[in-house]
Amino acid sequence: MQSPSIMEHSSEHELNALAYGIIGLMGVSLLLIPSRLSAFIAGQSNWFVIVQGVLAFGVSLSFQIVTLTHSTPKRVAVFRGAAIFLLAFFAALSLRAEYFIEASILVYVAAAQWILATPLKKYFVQIDLLKFSFIVIGFCSGISIAISGGRYADLDITPYR
Repeated sequence: MQSPSIMEHSSEHELNALAYGIIGLMGVSLLLIPSRLSAFIAGQSNWFVIVQGVLAFGVSLSFQIVTLTHSTPKRVAVFRGAAIFLLAFFAALSLRAEYFIEASILVYVAAAQWILATPLKKYFVQIDLLKFSFIVIGFCSGISIAISGGRYADLDITPYR
């Protein structure tokens, strides 16, 4: 059985992986398939979408490299701050496009990263923040779907079965 400090450290790495995975996928999506994100990027110029994609992908790769190579805490804090900003920015874009569930997921992941970046981390030592984040995301997403009034009723989920 692993000691609590090893498990806590592993959970932090997995939360980092979740954050830079989401940011990287958003960056690649903005660069490769902007037509599929038309509601998400409505009203933005092409160069701004490209800059968003390059910035998101670059921050994702940098955050991944910095956290996996055990860089200095200052460098990790800089990239974690950039990740929090990008997650909040993409959450705002999702809210503008009325993607409420996606926005809530981005907000919860940004909040988990913010907790890891601030002194609040010491208050969450007894809680596995990764599991707690997944529980909150699942619960709030389920409640959102339940009260959405049929917004997701016509969603075709056959490709995901």
